[in-house]
Amino acid sequence: MPGIKVQSYFELWKNYEKYMTDNDKDSVLEYKVMETDANGIPTKMFHRFKMPMMSERELLLQCEAHKITEGPYAGRYLYT
Repeated sequence: MPGIKVQSYFELWKNYEKYMTDNDKDSVLEYKVMETDANGIPTKMFHRFKMPMMSERELLLQCEAHKITEGPYAGRYLYT
């Protein structure tokens, strides 16, 4: 994500409930961190949300950060 620092991204997911906007609070019914990595960064999260004119939806999100060690992008992170 251009212009977003890795630490800011990690901070968002570590403290998601703290950074939710009023709009998020209206639509997110449940947020749960299910797994974290060794640095305390969530790697598996569960969301239950409701948007206007839609039924409730559930989302299971799994992501990992891999630090690139070689090539022109060495030192950056790849999210999978």
